[in-house]
Amino acid sequence: MIVEDAGDNSARMNEIWLLYRANSQTLGFMPRGAFKAAATRGTLIVGVRDSAVCGYLLYDLRRGLIFVTHLCLSEDVRGSGLARDLINELRIRHPEQEGIILTCRNDFEANKIWPRLDFEPVSERVGRSKEGFLKTKWWLSFGRPNLLSELEEIDRRIRIAVDTDVFIDLVEDRPQSRASRALIAGWAAEVSTVVVTKTVHQELGNNTDPGVRSRRRGQLTSFARADRASDDWKTFQSELNAKLGLRNLSPHDLFDLEHVSRTAAASIGYFASRDRRLIRRYQRTAWDLFQLRIGTPADVLKDLWGELSEPYIPAAIENTSFSTFAVDQYSDDDLYRTFSNRAVGERKKEFDSLLQQCRRELQLWELRVLRATDQPPVALFARARFSKRIEVPLLRVAGSHSATVGRQLAHMLRDYCLSASARVVQVTDPTPSPQIVEGLLAEGFIQSGSQWFAPVLSIHDSSPVVANEIEQLPSFFPKDGLSVAISKLRAQELSPIEALEIERIFAPLKIANSHVPTFVVPIKAVWAEQLFDTDLSASTLFARQDELGISREHVYYSGASQGSLRVPARILWYVTKESKRHGTGAIRAVSVVDEVVVGRPLDLFRRFSRLGVYQRQQVLRAAPKSGKLMAIRFSRTELLKSPIQHSDFKELLGEFGHNLVVRSPQKLPDEIFDVIYERGMHESN
Repeated sequence: MIVEDAGDNSARMNEIWLLYRANSQTLGFMPRGAFKAAATRGTLIVGVRDSAVCGYLLYDLRRGLIFVTHLCLSEDVRGSGLARDLINELRIRHPEQEGIILTCRNDFEANKIWPRLDFEPVSERVGRSKEGFLKTKWWLSFGRPNLLSELEEIDRRIRIAVDTDVFIDLVEDRPQSRASRALIAGWAAEVSTVVVTKTVHQELGNNTDPGVRSRRRGQLTSFARADRASDDWKTFQSELNAKLGLRNLSPHDLFDLEHVSRTAAASIGYFASRDRRLIRRYQRTAWDLFQLRIGTPADVLKDLWGELSEPYIPAAIENTSFSTFAVDQYSDDDLYRTFSNRAVGERKKEFDSLLQQCRRELQLWELRVLRATDQPPVALFARARFSKRIEVPLLRVAGSHSATVGRQLAHMLRDYCLSASARVVQVTDPTPSPQIVEGLLAEGFIQSGSQWFAPVLSIHDSSPVVANEIEQLPSFFPKDGLSVAISKLRAQELSPIEALEIERIFAPLKIANSHVPTFVVPIKAVWAEQLFDTDLSASTLFARQDELGISREHVYYSGASQGSLRVPARILWYVTKESKRHGTGAIRAVSVVDEVVVGRPLDLFRRFSRLGVYQRQQVLRAAPKSGKLMAIRFSRTELLKSPIQHSDFKELLGEFGHNLVVRSPQKLPDEIFDVIYERGMHESN
């Protein structure tokens, strides 16, 4: 058996779907489109025997973790070791993640295999089903350094309101309830929570059977209320009435209107119903007025999966001119409709309060939107400098590429902090967009309570000096969780992985003598200018106009064998000499290696296409005669202020007794990185 990407072949996808359907009683509900979307993102892998799918693993990447949604094997391969192979493939593909997490019902036979795959139980809870089955959360650590103490866990689950029929589906075992019950099972229960409005309580009270009414009241206590007494839901009802011209409604129709109005007033992003008439009547209008998604439970799950699993796609914003603009041309209502975080319960008055605070004090707050030319805004943020900190009370993203924009925006805040000679970025927005949270984590921000902090250290020095600098950060920065990191810095006991992690948190910090392996990698100017080198691209007729700065994550394909290049490592990018191109023949940038994979060109293209500027044929042409290609996924790229010319690089190598011709990725003596980085960032040619 072999383990590989699912690919986008329709016959292969049908095999996976049939395997899922055969085991759906234990796997729970999953919309068919989610499998296709995961295959496109590269988060669906399969086990294949004799060209037939005999198992699959469906997963997602969030908050530095791998969330396993399904691990499914056909009966004839259970016990064969395929489950272990699929889990090991996750280790190989995503060594930068902290580990794997999954939830499994205790009474399932599959619950017995997790200890054998080296998982450990971390918590246990009763499920929300009528039967109240116990579920265990299992964890497999990748052994990445945990240099920060545990921080407070904030419940950021997305709220889903339901109508009365769906509520009854959740608490009663009815033939038509399967899709509804998926809202409180499996992956959906980990990322969302079902809530009920007052209308559900009222409608259930109309039952003529006292015993049923009593039972329903008891069942309601297990579900959080969506609305509050202070919610002005009748205002929302009036808006719907005015828009739709509703007249002479039946009692049932009035309940429908109340369900939708109360859900909108409670600032909830999803409403699930099996009433097709309700959905047809309110779906489009509720979205236009309140950004409330209405659909069947299956539709809601599909939308929820799509929202949470949106990939980071830097290629989506390449060759596009992004700039920041004042918000004058946008009304408060426009900004609320685009940037409110209704999915976690932010109310309009709360959003308006944040916005008005910044609008009233424009001499203090820089309130801006980010957008491309003649396009809708994709980000909204406010920032101000207070002595040693940059405070960000509003930080939102929207649109189809919000995950990409979110990470770029987090990086831009660090850059702004550095340029303003401040020491810390402090994000105080109480409900930042979910994609922003992912971006903050990826860029090394630290969460403390409901706030996020990014300490900025622009030094390149020994680890004891770095420890002193961390301890001298302003008192408002939460240093309590950094004791392990500080002690290791003082004792100079950091591993290469730990050194890179500390550099990520305190970027653009560089720790001298970190012993992180360093490789010089040759790259043609045409690829350098597209992947990271905006200075080179500016010298062409087709300059890349991207004011979001250097893309944070990319992939580069090399025809060379892997050799000793593996994680952890740094890259020195040597742009090969071209006689008619100024700036070539020099080391121009440094990056951190996140992943190195050798494989068939088409497999690599499918896996990494979201990250690069390469087209399918370009990847196929890059492969040598061996048919194997090396993909290098890299991030945290910095352009050298003073590129190191080839002659200077050669002379420097000689000083270390080293000589090489840069034709493929080659390892350098550890000490060379410190010298090149110091010269490149602080010296002028």
